[in-house]
Amino acid sequence: MHSNKLTVAAVNAAKPPKQGTRKMADGHGLTLLLNESGRKAWRFRYRYLGTERMISLGLFPDVGLHAARKARDEARKVLARGTDPSAHRQAEKAAAKIARGYTFKAVAEAWLELHARASNPPSPKTLNQARSRLKKWVYPSVGDLPINEIRGKQITGLLRRIEARGVNETAHKVRRLVDRVFRFALDDELVEKNPTPHVDSLVPVKSEGFPFISDPDRFGALLRAIEGYDGGVITAFALRLAPHVFLRSFEFRAAEWGEIDFEKKEWHVPAQRMKKEKAHIVPLSSSALDILRELYELTGPDGYLFPSVRSDYRPMSDGTINAALRQMGFMGDEHVMHGFRKTSSTMLNEMGRFSSDVIEVQQARTIRGVRGVYNKAQYLPERRKMMEVWSNYLGELRVSCSRSNSGRNSSSRAVASH
Repeated sequence: MHSNKLTVAAVNAAKPPKQGTRKMADGHGLTLLLNESGRKAWRFRYRYLGTERMISLGLFPDVGLHAARKARDEARKVLARGTDPSAHRQAEKAAAKIARGYTFKAVAEAWLELHARASNPPSPKTLNQARSRLKKWVYPSVGDLPINEIRGKQITGLLRRIEARGVNETAHKVRRLVDRVFRFALDDELVEKNPTPHVDSLVPVKSEGFPFISDPDRFGALLRAIEGYDGGVITAFALRLAPHVFLRSFEFRAAEWGEIDFEKKEWHVPAQRMKKEKAHIVPLSSSALDILRELYELTGPDGYLFPSVRSDYRPMSDGTINAALRQMGFMGDEHVMHGFRKTSSTMLNEMGRFSSDVIEVQQARTIRGVRGVYNKAQYLPERRKMMEVWSNYLGELRVSCSRSNSGRNSSSRAVASH
């Protein structure tokens, strides 16, 4: 504890000197200076590199005794790190001044420009749509404000105004844009946190994209049905593998054995088959590798993993897996082949064990902010771990579904026997 000498009463009652300056020491460098005009000023005296120095901590009563002690303790921590508290304060003031010069609009335009100059940029149409939404919905409210001064209630307010116009989907799109701009600002340390509200604070929008199962119990039932699928053998392997790899339909169906590296435990999808035309690495979990080794005995070592039933020189057709899903009782309005990607993304994000960036990279999507312009192997160690965790989770869902079904069947039999 500090050997503090002053008290609040003593500071309040302190009288100015008739002339000159009076000093009242509190300890550990904190001093209250009183001059003949009645001015009371806090000072922190310290030594740095052998030289005695002093900084101001404010005037009393604007800065009380407890606040002055707190400021002194913070300065002592800076000094303990080997930094001059005076230089540290000047650097903070300079950084704040610079940050105030970065308005939301300036940062947003820089973010758009970065994506336009990326090696694999979004289409001009996509960039123009983003800029148009920012100009129409965001800039009028917060565009001219320093980005480090914008608070969550301001972003929530502008999103509420969009919802009031009856365009909920636009509100969600604008929220995503604002979120990406703030992530970009975080990367450049222009803000300390991202004030963008969570998506749950908005009126939900009914998805019109690919249907997918988001309920773990229902997805477990699907995995159990896949395990018992009695249709085509190659289709059965495709159904078993699809949940483990997060790939789009064509990226998955047209796979060739030359892309599978059993030694490295990786699937290398070539750029020409990827949506973004950028080569993609899929770390393969132990479960995925086991499935591939079994399949290798049937369709390896060359050609397609999943050849068409009509020709070994063509991959499985687009409708084969969806038809199999319908055959198992999972209709097209509940779950489709592409739904495996959306299910994995949704459930992994809900788990909270892996960052959204790691999940986005594994799904071969463009990451928010500047991180998305880097190499294809980004986050590879984290992705290896995530894919293993995900495959293990699939096994748990499949088993728990089986047990719950057995329990329900037993209960049904018991009720029937009575």
